[in-house]
Amino acid sequence: MTWFADADGDGFGAASQAPEACDQPSGHVADDTSADVHPDADELCSTPDIDDDCDGALNEDDAADVRTWYLDADGDGHGGPDGVASCAPLEGGTEESTDCDDTDATVFPGATEICDGQQNDCSSDWTSDAGLAEFVDADGLRTDVASTLTDDITWTEPGTLHICDGTWTALWSLDADMSIQGHGDTVLSADGEGTVVHIASDELAVELHDVVLADSAPNGSTGNDPWWGGSGGGLQCFVDSEILLDGVTLRANTSPNRGAGISTRGCSVTWLDGAVESTSEDTDETQVSIEAGSFTLSGGEFADFSAYDGFLMARGDAELVIEDVHFHDVCASIAVSGSTFEDGVTGHYGVVNTYDDGCAATIDDSTFSRLTGDVLIGAAEGGTFSVTNSTLTDSVVDGDGAILGDEADAITVSGCTFTGNCDDYALIYTYSAEVLIQDCEFTDNAMTGYAAIAPIGDATVDSCTFTDNSASAGASYTLGEDAVIECDADYCFVD
Repeated sequence: MTWFADADGDGFGAASQAPEACDQPSGHVADDTSADVHPDADELCSTPDIDDDCDGALNEDDAADVRTWYLDADGDGHGGPDGVASCAPLEGGTEESTDCDDTDATVFPGATEICDGQQNDCSSDWTSDAGLAEFVDADGLRTDVASTLTDDITWTEPGTLHICDGTWTALWSLDADMSIQGHGDTVLSADGEGTVVHIASDELAVELHDVVLADSAPNGSTGNDPWWGGSGGGLQCFVDSEILLDGVTLRANTSPNRGAGISTRGCSVTWLDGAVESTSEDTDETQVSIEAGSFTLSGGEFADFSAYDGFLMARGDAELVIEDVHFHDVCASIAVSGSTFEDGVTGHYGVVNTYDDGCAATIDDSTFSRLTGDVLIGAAEGGTFSVTNSTLTDSVVDGDGAILGDEADAITVSGCTFTGNCDDYALIYTYSAEVLIQDCEFTDNAMTGYAAIAPIGDATVDSCTFTDNSASAGASYTLGEDAVIECDADYCFVD
């Protein structure tokens, strides 16, 4: 570098005497204009064009007046927790590290509280979102809509609607691809006037998350329920659309026809982790009615409610899937007819199950094919259970039985066909129950446990045929000491 002679020792060199050298010559300084520039000086950001410490580099990150910059990832003007030391400003950065959530531009100190389930202003004391509602359109534009969510609502704009704590009384007709997101205890109530949510058009994709659909009383002429004689109090969908219900609860819904809580026809519905509460025992129809279309019920706890004609009715060309659902203390819980269950894993409880006294399940004219699980068609513990005019084919039972009666009050299996199944114990395995098995056919089934049927307890077997079955017990049936055979000897138990 260039060194300047300082003959008088005042710290300033003469420009006329400036040799080039790597090491500092005696009596020379590195800058002929400033005594602040020398090898022992502090590097400063404030002198961007001067090498203050004479090390050949400008504006290093260890400069005495270096600044710390914080990345503002969400662009709300407040940086996150990670700082970077630099003389030059950090692109997309700020000198504040006050953002409590640098992934969301609506969350920063002093932000306005909106309905999103978060503490938007970053304060340590929770600010309630109750009574807030906000719509986010397809372009991300947010609009406060709390004052508009009353009376009859026809929604035609795609986007996401966030609704916070509170009971919101309105009758909804949805005519756009949209998602309704509940935050906290969000109740959508019809206040006894009609259907809570009506799906208006074909080819829609609608999602409801974490809301309660409540207090409906459709009558076929009021509000958003002009058809079908007052069916589908919580949700009504009679069009070819796709509906996702996630964490949705039905509460205190009534209907004179076809599903007090949900009624669908030709619609595709998936209901995840649902619940039913406080349902009147004298409602005239089922809680859930499916006619054509498809309906998947997965997860959820359905307990302590009553439904006069059963919890669920499937009819017509309906595709019904029930998986990992627990019904407990439910009166008249399940009614299924004319349905097909195929290529599924049923788990421990089976496709349909009942628990506790006073409960009942009925399955009629339905097909069960290529299923796998501990129990396939149902389990009963208390209450009654009947399967009539149905078939079970090409399925594998890993647990007790395709039909399991565990301390049930009564089980009836009538007019059914069992073909090509494999079972660890018995296709029909019952004990401590009044059992009637009649007019059934068992063909080409293989049991590694007892037999095709193993009714233990007060059982009657009437007019059944057994053909080409195999079992470790060496017979097609194992009867308990209380079992009674009622049939023509030439017709029963023919292998």
